[in-house]
Amino acid sequence: MWILLMVVFSQPYQISHIDVMGAYKSKKSCTAEVQRALSLDIPVKASFGCILVKGLPKLQNVKTRS
Repeated sequence: MWILLMVVFSQPYQISHIDVMGAYKSKKSCTAEVQRALSLDIPVKASFGCILVKGLPKLQNVKTRS
């Protein structure tokens, strides 16, 4: 499972907060969502990225996207 994160910085090397923006079945679909998110009005001090999460049991009540 791929997780899309948005990291918002409060100072150059300090994180204000991290939001999970979605869960995806493939890296390709997660990366496409990063591109879509970057085209929206986002905080100036924000960064997006996809991370691969391995070894988790099937999660309940989590919506994943293809």
